[in-house]
Amino acid sequence: MERVEPKILCIIGCTKSKNIIKDTAQNVYSKSPLFRECLSITKKLNADVLILSSKYGLISLDTLIEPYTDTWKEYKRMSRDMSKEERREIDKRNKESIVNIAPLVQNNSEKLKGYDRVIILAPARNSKNIFKTAKIDVSQFEFWFEGALGSLDMTNHLKRVFNYGLEYAKDYSQQIRKQWKKPRRNKHGRQSR
Repeated sequence: MERVEPKILCIIGCTKSKNIIKDTAQNVYSKSPLFRECLSITKKLNADVLILSSKYGLISLDTLIEPYTDTWKEYKRMSRDMSKEERREIDKRNKESIVNIAPLVQNNSEKLKGYDRVIILAPARNSKNIFKTAKIDVSQFEFWFEGALGSLDMTNHLKRVFNYGLEYAKDYSQQIRKQWKKPRRNKHGRQSR
């Protein structure tokens, strides 16, 4: 009996670092080390690839695009030093971006059908909100960067996946979720709020 390989789709998030000439999406985003690492993983998985762009929605690697400066406004780091006003401002800009991009993602949602696995290689917080706003069920999606604290953390995570195997990605997401659920302790050992 012949073994059938699962059909995998990887959705890579667009990046802040972009080449500034009109070109294919792959070439525009290839300036970013994180984007290049994500592409390496997709080749290892033998997966189809889409890009979740903050301007164009879901696009293929060979889509011809104009350079742009829009980005997802991610939290710099989950820091206690960040004021509530700063967080509110970032959340407000994120919601505006998500509302603008959700229809473009929804229009291309047919591209997500027919896959055994859909792996999201983009910051989980914004990508989940975009798909939910576009009314796309994310319950079966794998968000490999859940809990990551920035592009360096995401790049290092992908390098570890290369070294330790693909199961590491699932374990990493579960470890991060457990860390976020642990109660924080102050310097006196008491649980803080």
